[in-house]
Amino acid sequence: MGFLFSPFSFKGVDLISLIIMGHSQNFIQPSSEGVQLEFGSFIEQSENGEKYFEGPFGISIGFDQRIYIADDLSHTIYIFHHNHALLKTIGKRGQKAGEFAWVDAVISDGQGTLYIADTGNDRIQILDNLGNPLKTFGRNGTGSEEFSNPRGLALDSENNMYVADWGNHRVQVFDPQGKFLRKFGELGSNTGQLNSPICIYIDQKDQIFIWE
Repeated sequence: MGFLFSPFSFKGVDLISLIIMGHSQNFIQPSSEGVQLEFGSFIEQSENGEKYFEGPFGISIGFDQRIYIADDLSHTIYIFHHNHALLKTIGKRGQKAGEFAWVDAVISDGQGTLYIADTGNDRIQILDNLGNPLKTFGRNGTGSEEFSNPRGLALDSENNMYVADWGNHRVQVFDPQGKFLRKFGELGSNTGQLNSPICIYIDQKDQIFIWE
């Protein structure tokens, strides 16, 4: 299973800082031809020169080794085969189910279900392995099941979903069907407090790592 990390700016090039897969680490590096992954020749342009991405922000590796990329600026999810061939794109800008606004994170569970941080719409979307909407929940706010720019996602060993609720300085936890379980964190710099959490990673022992 892959996990999501935020991009950063490097000499004007948007790139994703790190992919952690279950068994190895691979870095993305800027190049004159676009963003390139060390583990292959996967770049942001197709062989015919067509540009794939406008602002890639989140990336994950699915159970079937498919590569999922959340493109923030095009409001689109790109799905690639493990040989880096483009298989499918999902979404466009909008507020309906299956539409996104500045989508920042995507992650897939063991059955291929997709969990997506629809950041600009302050909600989470759950899609099946074909990209069909299953459930949408959340709205702007500070209460439980409400978000202020959700930006990072991770799944634990029971497929519970952890959402980095960036603007509310906390993490919210939901079961695989999207039912609220709990939340933790508040604004601050002490242990257990958070300041704009942007990424979250859960290892094979269910230890939680949060980037602020």
